[in-house]
This record gives sequence, C-alpha cells and structure tokens, in this order.
Amino acid sequence: MHLPAKWGTWLMAMAVVLASVLLSTWIAGLGPFAVLEKKSYDLDFVLRAKLPKAIAAVHPPAAITLVWIDTPTADFLAKPRMLWPAEFGEVIKAATAGGARVIGLDYYFSYPVTRWDEAADPLFFQAYLEATQHGVPVILAYEREEQERSSEKLVPVYYQAVADGNVGYAELNADPDSYVRTLEWQAKPGQGNQPAPLSFAAKIVTSILGPAVLSKIPAIAERTMAINYYGPRGATFFPISMRKVLEAMRAGDHALLESWFKGRVVLIGPDD
Repeated sequence: MHLPAKWGTWLMAMAVVLASVLLSTWIAGLGPFAVLEKKSYDLDFVLRAKLPKAIAAVHPPAAITLVWIDTPTADFLAKPRMLWPAEFGEVIKAATAGGARVIGLDYYFSYPVTRWDEAADPLFFQAYLEATQHGVPVILAYEREEQERSSEKLVPVYYQAVADGNVGYAELNADPDSYVRTLEWQAKPGQGNQPAPLSFAAKIVTSILGPAVLSKIPAIAERTMAINYYGPRGATFFPISMRKVLEAMRAGDHALLESWFKGRVVLIGPDD
C-alpha cells in the first residue's frame, strides 16, 4: 500500500516536530508538555506585535529610561569599573536634575575604593543624599537576598540606603532551558518580625505607588509573577549611554537631561 505523496510530506513534518520536542525535552530536563507550554508562552510575545489591536490590545510600557553601562562609557572613563563610584554619583545627580521620579542602580560595590581614589566613595554618598533629600528615591541593588551584604558595613552609601529601606535584591531565576520568564518580587519571610526583603524591581515600584500595589500583582506562584515582555531590546524603553549622560551633566545641558529623565523611572545598569 502506497501513501499519497502529500501524506508522506505531512508525516515527515510531524516526525521533525516530534524529534524537536523530544530533543528540547532532553536538553531542558523537562516533561514534553512543560516544554510545549513554555515555548508557546514565548511564542505569544513574538506573535502579539503582529496581531490586530482588536485581538491583542497594545499596552504602552511605563516611562522608563535605561542608562547603559556600555563600551563607549568604559572607553570614555578609561579605568576599571570598580573605580566608578564618583561617576555613578554624577549620573544620579544628572537624573535628579533632570526630574526623575525614582533612580535604580543595578550595580553593586562590594568594598570601598578609597585606597585608589579618596574622593570617589564620598562623592557617590553625597549624590545619594542629595537625591533623596530632593524627594527622589535612589534604590541600590545587591546580588542575592540570602547572602550577607558585607558592603553595608564598609561602603557608607549602602549603610545609609539600608537604613532608608532603599535596597533590593536583583537576582533573576532562569528556567532549566535558560530563559527568564518569571520574577520573584519578595523573598521568603524570615524569622521573627523581620520583614521579607523586596526585589530590586519591587522596591522601585513601591517607592512610587506604595507597598499596597504588591497585593494587586497576579501571582503564578508564591511571591512570583510572570514577566510581560513588551517588545524587542532597544525598542521598548528609551536607552541612553552613561557616557552621554556624563557629557551632558558636565556641559550643564539641563534641557537635554530633562528630555531624557523628567517624570521617568531611571535605571542604571550594564547593557549585557
């Protein structure tokens, strides 16, 4: 019995799809249905931009400016990143002068740099204090919520930020296939009456909208939400090189700073 040619083509296509699913299952160490569920979840974001607005409504993202720690900045400063506290202080001052609502720094200093630059840490601390005194919260990220933050006792700005409640952990948990699809907004409750630490993202949001907003997050697991990917890199949130911010600040171009930062959330972090 011979099958029609088109049947053979369909059977071959199904065999390829099945083999792909099995390979993905083996690589990710997941059950086949879990793999299909996650990949279909990813596909939703790819297809959403191509569907009519009547079917997939477009929700504009929040007003966020990304200040990139990038190669042009490294070339401009020409020194190791560990010696940049003063320059991060300049960016904080620039965002404050430009009218930012809140500033988040996703870079962590583990120890003081006074041995190499006596002025760097005090300038960073001064910028933090001036911003917060002007009503602009500055949220500082640290790496993992379960690790002791030794810099709290060594770098003055972290000691102050902890006292102000302006720190948040910036850990992201990837699925077994290395994709990041969820975000934990708060750590597990600790012993006693100690409040559970909030994530970097949650601290930024609550600094604007208050802690009650966390209760409105649609959870998919305990203290965990699904990430809503708005669009492609560089085309969703406004990006600007840290170098350009430093140049504008040093030139006193406040009109340009306002065009970048006024009324916006400002996130400072690496572009990789």
